[in-house]
Amino acid sequence: MIFWVYVSQDFDVDKLIGRLFETIVRKKSNLQVEQNMPREISNKLGGKKFLLVLDDAWHRAKRGWEQFMVNLKSGAPGSKILLTTRDLKVAEIVKSRHIFELGMLSEDESWSLFLKSSGCVEEDLGFQYIEVGKEILNRCSGVPLAIRTLGGILSENKEISIRCKGLVTFPESIGKLRKLRTLELNYADDLESLPQSIGDCQDLQSLILYPCRKIREIPGTICKIKNLRALHISECSFLKQFPSEFTGVFSNLQTINLANATQFQELPSTLSCPLLCTLDLSRTKVTMLPPWVTTIGTLECINLEFCFKLVELPKGIGSLKRLAVLNIKGCSKLRCVPSGIGKLTRLTQLGLFVVGCGRDDARISELENLDRLSGKLEIRNLKYLKDPCDAKKACLKQKNGIKTLVLDWSLDKEEKELASDVEQEQGVLSALEPPSQIESLKIKGYQGPCLPRWLMEQIGHLTSLESLDLVYCGALAELPEGIGQLSALRRLFIQGCPALQCLPQSIQRLTALQSLVIAECRALASRYKQGVGPEWHLISHIPFVRIS
Repeated sequence: MIFWVYVSQDFDVDKLIGRLFETIVRKKSNLQVEQNMPREISNKLGGKKFLLVLDDAWHRAKRGWEQFMVNLKSGAPGSKILLTTRDLKVAEIVKSRHIFELGMLSEDESWSLFLKSSGCVEEDLGFQYIEVGKEILNRCSGVPLAIRTLGGILSENKEISIRCKGLVTFPESIGKLRKLRTLELNYADDLESLPQSIGDCQDLQSLILYPCRKIREIPGTICKIKNLRALHISECSFLKQFPSEFTGVFSNLQTINLANATQFQELPSTLSCPLLCTLDLSRTKVTMLPPWVTTIGTLECINLEFCFKLVELPKGIGSLKRLAVLNIKGCSKLRCVPSGIGKLTRLTQLGLFVVGCGRDDARISELENLDRLSGKLEIRNLKYLKDPCDAKKACLKQKNGIKTLVLDWSLDKEEKELASDVEQEQGVLSALEPPSQIESLKIKGYQGPCLPRWLMEQIGHLTSLESLDLVYCGALAELPEGIGQLSALRRLFIQGCPALQCLPQSIQRLTALQSLVIAECRALASRYKQGVGPEWHLISHIPFVRIS
């Protein structure tokens, strides 16, 4: 058996075990209990001869490697681990028996490898391409991997693709490539800027930087490239904004991708991109979108996932009739969703709906016609929802594409005195019944003493439910006895529910349950304490139990 696992600079034992698990066991690691994965890996390798390649290792801490390697001892004699690294110290830490050091290539060898890996013949290349190509190669310092993955000068000499960690500066001569259509720089972590001459590449259609972490600015001359269609600047950690010259009309621009540009703060206040289809600002520091975004009728995707600084969406967003993705999942500071969002009937991804209390805020009933929603939906600030009838109009039960639902009543720190109407909250939760094929359900901050019928008498119809979280439901006094009917339930998480005195007897029938976590529930902690609690036997069959 031969396996290949990419390690990377971001070394994390649990994540690496997850990658190893997916490679060897061929199951998704995010659906597994962490404590079970090492055992399954050992079982799969037990008595078998294997070759495992651990590619691109950087981690120097001995303890981390020891924690990982212990999972690989069940193989048959003759099993081997091949580790690739640029750091000799790493090879010594993992106690390598044989170390092979690869030397750097000469200039002629580098050029020969470059031509071979790109499929190009030198005689067929123009003088300008040879000049630029050799200039770039000199910056690769003779590293074979960097040269091979350079990607070469591809078909018709119109595309340059570079994957080179050693690239520090980019040649000004790039501007001579007037017919260049695509420039792609991958993992050029030491590159700090692009030359101003890039603006002379008038046929350039795609500029892709991923991830060039040290780039701090984009040259203003990019505004001269009127044929530009795709601008991908993802994971450029120091880029804060576009240059001041980045204004005017980009008549062909279809994609702006700034995903994981974690310091990026704002888009230009004036810009015209009449053909823009995709705007990805996920994991940036933007606080709002400029008004011009709502004027682009061609927009199909706006990704704002985990924009922790985002506080508002533009009021006219409901006019974007073609919008299929408005991903605002994880936008923890978003105060509300603007009225009109219900007009976006093509939406398949939303991720989050924030109930507001202002006149211009969307009512939850605007979800009624968004029947294409899929994946995860979190409904936050339910404390502001006063009318159960409005909640009923959201028609969550009919949205079969939603697989994960979070219903959150939680109060912010400054809202501790906000009075809750128990009867009202019970009515709202009853009205927010999820589709029967829901796979994950979380209820947070609910203050009613009991759960609605769809979670009590009718709980058996949730045949696909794999995960159930009840968090800070302070008055909740009982769980449904019918919980034993949830044949697919793998995970049960209960936190901050002090009124709960016991778990249903039927919990012992949950044979698929792999994880039970109970926290901040004093009565339950005493009753189900491991080994000594009077009702520990009801949950002792569950592989992972944590009670605190």
